[in-house]
Amino acid sequence: MEVVILTGPPGAGKDTVADILARKGWKKYVFSEALKREFVRRFGREPRNKLELADFARKIREERGRGVVAELLWEEMKGEERVVLVGSRSPEEIAFFRERAEVVVLLVDAPPEVRKERTPDALEREKKEEVLGLKKVLKLADAVIVNDGTLEDLERAVDYFLENLEWYKVGLKAGLEIHQQLNTRKLFCSCPSELSDEEGLKVERFLRPVPSELGEYDPAALTEFMKGRKFVYNAPPSVTCLVELDEEPPHPPTREALEAALMVGLYVNLKFFPYVQVMRKTVIDGSNTSGFQRTMLLGVDGEIRLGHVRVRIPTLCLEEDAARPLERGNDFVVYNLDRLGIPLI
Repeated sequence: MEVVILTGPPGAGKDTVADILARKGWKKYVFSEALKREFVRRFGREPRNKLELADFARKIREERGRGVVAELLWEEMKGEERVVLVGSRSPEEIAFFRERAEVVVLLVDAPPEVRKERTPDALEREKKEEVLGLKKVLKLADAVIVNDGTLEDLERAVDYFLENLEWYKVGLKAGLEIHQQLNTRKLFCSCPSELSDEEGLKVERFLRPVPSELGEYDPAALTEFMKGRKFVYNAPPSVTCLVELDEEPPHPPTREALEAALMVGLYVNLKFFPYVQVMRKTVIDGSNTSGFQRTMLLGVDGEIRLGHVRVRIPTLCLEEDAARPLERGNDFVVYNLDRLGIPLI
């Protein structure tokens, strides 16, 4: 059995998406309807409003477990080939169906102001449903539709979802790591962020592993050390200083680079941290004279919109670029230090 579970905050348009899927041959079941039937069986009347039904949902889950509504629906669904379920509120419901069918969780979302316009009590109901576990369910979504356009836009988004359903079923998730240099001064000194082929001071070094703050050695660094490889660095005088050679401590992060990175974060709706900590990542290929790369995590959980598709931006970092390789041999590598330290988002 194929099962699409629709979840999302009140007023986002889950029922509309379910109706579109129903017209395409999917059998529609609604979590709240199963709750209503159980409410009527217990009290002999219909719930007065959706808030009363939400209170009942909380109580019945406390009594019989958070997967109780899924159990009620499962008995009704048996024998169906393709089912769309509307309005899951707890991770236990998702887990119940994943154990018994091929499940894809589709999050239908919309901005709060749009949802409130469609459903006046949407935001109040959302607070009630968060108690049931709605936030945890949203994080389990395999796909997302942002329903803030026309009905035609929504139908196109549903078609796109169905075209990619097989990928969602196997749980395929793909991501890209995108690097972008900034045209500012270097990140930890005042040198210009420019490439230069001029000859400069030549320095030869060998990698030597050191223990971490926990007293442990990085296995990859130890392996590289055993190779005995020599690293030769060219330091063009017009674009490098003692910082690139690791003969002087790094300066405070360049303000203009930090501001540019924060501006990018605003464009992708990033959640910023209240402060920035410079971290060190071990580098084993000699592309950084200090043996590690300095990185700052600026924020998390951003996103951009491409039509009806939401593209998540999990993290945004600001770090220093690596030295530029010029020549490689069996037991040596030659680097140019012009690129080392250029700000990199």
